[in-house]
Amino acid sequence: MTFECYSSLNAEKFYRALGFVRIREIDIELKPSLMLRGVLMRRNIYEDLVS
Repeated sequence: MTFECYSSLNAEKFYRALGFVRIREIDIELKPSLMLRGVLMRRNIYEDLVS
C-alpha cells in the first residue's frame, strides 16, 4: 500500500523527512491559467502496517 502526494518544490524536503521518495517533477494546476511546478512523491506504508 502506498501514499502519493503532490508536493511543492519548497516542501519536498519536508515530505522526504517523512519517508516519501521523489518520483518525478510535475505541473500542478491550481486553476486553468495558473500552474505550479511540483514533485510527485510516494511512500510505501505497508511496512508501517505490519510492524
